[in-house]
Amino acid sequence: MKKAFGLIAALLFIIQFTSCTKEAGFGGLANIQGKVYAKDFTPDLLLEAEGYTADMKVVIAVAGSKTILDETKTDLKGEFNFENLRKGDYEIWTFTECDTCTNNETPVIQTATISGKKETITLDDFNINI
Repeated sequence: MKKAFGLIAALLFIIQFTSCTKEAGFGGLANIQGKVYAKDFTPDLLLEAEGYTADMKVVIAVAGSKTILDETKTDLKGEFNFENLRKGDYEIWTFTECDTCTNNETPVIQTATISGKKETITLDDFNINI
């Protein structure tokens, strides 16, 4: 009887601590932020304008997953922010012009790992062509 009680208690202890592991995604207190820097070229490939760019689509997904968690657009300063993230690995991407690609654009991807509960990760600038 004491052995059975001990085994049950040990099993409940193991289940309690293994079932509380949360996967990457929303529901946490961490953030991933960054900026999008764009260059605009003429048809002759001369640089016409460049700078941090507003209204660019930025997407976030759990690394290794094809499911998009969220998408946002950059503000007037070219900045974006994904909030309320849990610990885990993420892929963040935006799109750059590509004349030979489907829809004339291709993704530019960065990865980030949140390891702290209230961590804020600032990515390197995305550099794209528009």
